[in-house]
Amino acid sequence: MTSFTGTPNGLGKWNAIVFAFGVSVKYKIYANEELIGESELERGDSPMGVAFGAMEPTENYWQYQAIIRKQDFDTIEKLNLQVRTEQDFALEPCVGVGIEDLSEEADETLIEIAIVGLERALYEKYFVHHTVTYEAQFK
Repeated sequence: MTSFTGTPNGLGKWNAIVFAFGVSVKYKIYANEELIGESELERGDSPMGVAFGAMEPTENYWQYQAIIRKQDFDTIEKLNLQVRTEQDFALEPCVGVGIEDLSEEADETLIEIAIVGLERALYEKYFVHHTVTYEAQFK
């Protein structure tokens, strides 16, 4: 376990606590301003600015499931998918937000969400644990 003095790379205290103590953070996923799920975005690709993980759907999700499963990108784009922090800050990636629903194939609820192309400053503010994990493999 890495220990921190102050805040690493000028990051906020909360991010250091999340990394050091493994506190889980739930990000909220919206379609057209309607909450459709939550995710810890527990995995990531730091150099690419990608965070992804399992999505826990809300009741509102099911009205969008067919569109998401079909992967009709023109229609999905109109859903204005958005990921927000617990403080209601919208994470706006350069590439976008994607949801993949493999529930039918898995015979259980299996939904994954990915945020692709977050700017470096945002990524390090909210996902320092992914950056540290990535860099640790080269030491």
